Amino acid sequence: MTDKIQRAAFRAFLVLFTASQACFFAVGGAGVGALSDTSAISGGGVTAWVAASRLALEISNELLCFAMVALAIALPLAFARATEKKSAYGTAALAVLSIAVPVMAVMMIAQGRMAYPIAGLVPGEDILAFLHSVYLGCQHVLFLDFAALAIMAAFHAQFPVWFRVASIPAAVMLALGAYSWLMPAAFNLAVLAVFLGYGALGLRRVGV
Repeated sequence: MTDKIQRAAFRAFLVLFTASQACFFAVGGAGVGALSDTSAISGGGVTAWVAASRLALEISNELLCFAMVALAIALPLAFARATEKKSAYGTAALAVLSIAVPVMAVMMIAQGRMAYPIAGLVPGEDILAFLHSVYLGCQHVLFLDFAALAIMAAFHAQFPVWFRVASIPAAVMLALGAYSWLMPAAFNLAVLAVFLGYGALGLRRVGV
């Protein structure tokens, strides 16, 4: 029963994280006004953007919270698999996924302070810009982590050749996705599609 819950948690993480980031990108989350325009942030657009996008940010934040919980629930399954098979890949993958949980926690807190007003406290433009940059920084780390998983899979003999070959372009897309503020909206959404599709295939390959 526990094993089934952890398998489901891995799948839930993929869906919830993808949905969370899609909400963020849908309202221009990688920049203010345009996904590739970071100059608008330093120009004083964050306050207006947060006010106009509050509902989407709140939904994104809740989804991110549940994604983090789902990954934390799923990690014991990854640990058990790595221990059982004594696999170097499994151990490395576990380490990468373990890093993701605290990074997601910081990401969630930064976004939460943007999305949810605090009684008696009105954050200024500089504070909101800082929280936005923290969020993007955490997002950057996460996508580089996911790219690292894809790179490791490309050189792991456990997987079939077609999956190892597919891991290379997936890793490139995920690595580029780590620089979301430099990319147009369509590309960022394409990265999320790759994350969801490649992640689902990866879970099937390892029997999850």
